Amino acid sequence: MNIYEKLRRSQHKNNNEMEKEMTITELVKKINKEIDGKKLDRNVINRIEAGQEPTLTQLVAYSKVFNVSTDYILNNVSPKSDTETIKSIADYLGLSDATIEEIAELKPDYKMILDKMVSRYCLLLVLSEIRNLLGYNYLQPHLTLKFDEKRKWLDGAEIDQFLNDAVNDKAVSVFFNEAVNKRIEQVVKNTMEDKELQEYFGELDKNSKLQGILRAEHLPKLGDFESKGSDDNETIDKIKERIDKKNEVT
Repeated sequence: MNIYEKLRRSQHKNNNEMEKEMTITELVKKINKEIDGKKLDRNVINRIEAGQEPTLTQLVAYSKVFNVSTDYILNNVSPKSDTETIKSIADYLGLSDATIEEIAELKPDYKMILDKMVSRYCLLLVLSEIRNLLGYNYLQPHLTLKFDEKRKWLDGAEIDQFLNDAVNDKAVSVFFNEAVNKRIEQVVKNTMEDKELQEYFGELDKNSKLQGILRAEHLPKLGDFESKGSDDNETIDKIKERIDKKNEVT
């Protein structure tokens, strides 16, 4: 018995009176009062109680009918595997499983940056610019052919010649490309200037191994290494050793 059937079968308060378990027919009527559009029937309730996931609209309706939060319902549902979760999110968002998996596997720091870029600095608006560019690049050769053919039949059609020149003007393509680049550049600029991100990563990097100003005297000299094949770890160790000695003196 899953949480949806438990809710229906459990006693619940209504007008300060305890009722017996709700029948499926009664539940259908109550849920249909809470939703707009396509209504439910007994078969839908049966499938949900058998394990089928309700839609978001149906989930909200359940929460209203039984006066519980959606979190309460979801937390009582058997947990899914990672693969099932990714599949569900991908289906809901209309994205590929690979895209959701790539985002899920990002480091927390990267997720924080991505969230800012999308939610605050409108990264996704660049998609409309890219879509315009894709459409133009596809239509341009077809429109050229169409105008060329039309000129053969209508000699001296100035408006067609004007449109032909406009469509094939490289300035149009350059405009769309620049629009994409400017949008991305602005998003990156705003993200880099975000005070909250600056403070967070600034505090985080205070604990890095190389603190403070790295002076020229701390850098390795040419004579420190016998050949170009010197080990990178050896280089780092010597730099750290010089910094430590400097700190001991000061």
